[in-house]
Amino acid sequence: MRLCAIHCVTYANEASMLLRIGQMVATGFATIAAANDWRG
Repeated sequence: MRLCAIHCVTYANEASMLLRIGQMVATGFATIAAANDWRG
């Protein structure tokens, strides 16, 4: 039971980490696209 709880927490942490990384990547691409539009 305790192991399962630890695993669930680990998976939740990994999922939120992946979401955060995905958001950062998306923000970076949006910034680059906006900069390209602004320049070009």
